[in-house]
Amino acid sequence: MTVTEGTAHPPTAIVRDRFEGIEGLRGIAALSVLVHHTANYLSISANAGQVGVLTTLLTHGLTLFFALSGFLLYKPFADAILGHRDFPSIRRYAGSRFLRIYPPYLAIFLLSAFVLGAVWLDGGPGLSTGDIAGRMTDPGDILANLFVAQSYVPSAMLTGIAPAWSLTAEIAFYVVMPVLAYGAYRLGSVVSKRSAVLLPPLVLIAVGLATRAWITHQVAQLPPGGATPWLWGHTWTAVLSRSLLAQADLFGYGMLVAVVLSIAAGRLRASAVVCALLVAAALVLLYHVAYHASSSYAAVIAGIASALVIAAVAVPSRSGPSWLASVLRLQPFAYLGLISYSVYLWHLPVIWWLMDHDLVAGLGLRGFAVNVLLVAAVTIALSSLTYRFVEKPALSLKRKL
Repeated sequence: MTVTEGTAHPPTAIVRDRFEGIEGLRGIAALSVLVHHTANYLSISANAGQVGVLTTLLTHGLTLFFALSGFLLYKPFADAILGHRDFPSIRRYAGSRFLRIYPPYLAIFLLSAFVLGAVWLDGGPGLSTGDIAGRMTDPGDILANLFVAQSYVPSAMLTGIAPAWSLTAEIAFYVVMPVLAYGAYRLGSVVSKRSAVLLPPLVLIAVGLATRAWITHQVAQLPPGGATPWLWGHTWTAVLSRSLLAQADLFGYGMLVAVVLSIAAGRLRASAVVCALLVAAALVLLYHVAYHASSSYAAVIAGIASALVIAAVAVPSRSGPSWLASVLRLQPFAYLGLISYSVYLWHLPVIWWLMDHDLVAGLGLRGFAVNVLLVAAVTIALSSLTYRFVEKPALSLKRKL
């Protein structure tokens, strides 16, 4: 694909690529995953009762991350398909994605794996914490993690920085989405542009739902206790479960929000009441997720809820940003969003390191609260450093592109 900016017709509308409050939403997503993992690994008893419902729900901070990626990355392509701007430069897009994702990942992986000794060595199910965390020495696992390919290799599944399995699906989305968008861009000369712009998100949603349906059917045939190793073990079915094929719809829901905003072309406005209704609908869906967490389609419902929240943030009011966006751009949320990628990568190595050095509090709600504050404080401190010395220089180079 060789399309670059300037090869399409001149833009026909002013396109806005920045959305107030989205950075803060990223911060909430990262903090949600941090709290969930803290409860899961350091405060097991906190997983009981109402607190357990909340901490289980917070794992869908990752679902929100996927939906945000779909929204933010597809928006410029959707604008191009609709004729509002030139088709984005693929070379610039690829360079931008590389600089955003890889330098922080590489720095945090190397520090965690070889300095702190706080990465997963064998993330298979049924192992105690002491069996799976430490300093990485296996050459194959090191190589797989250096190339962010660990989730494509059954023997390396869930090694390294455990949450980084999601990066393999994320990077696959980076590759697939522009291809689908370019096909829709060309298709726009044959069918209506509004039909064409819907094609990429609908394809991804269909692929994701079909893959989930197949996985659900297969899991239903397994004997009791067989689902966990099938989904999380060192198997090719676990590779499928962690791949873009099984997560594609979560990106697609965010892309649909981008389509709505692109079709509106800056004319869409939402009152405070509409914004509140979108948030209320999202909360109703999340309530359903919280009490049906074992359902294979919990992530689907959480993905739709994430799209509603993104819409509530991104669609402005008549006088400026929505009230939700105004809240999320307050300094604590904005700063957490700024370092959210590092928070997402750092928090589990921090948990392993604190656990290994007996620096964590006990079980129960009090211990849970202390552990969350401790993990968050150390993670935010480390994330601030990696943002300052790794992410920020990489982002500066990204802007020069």
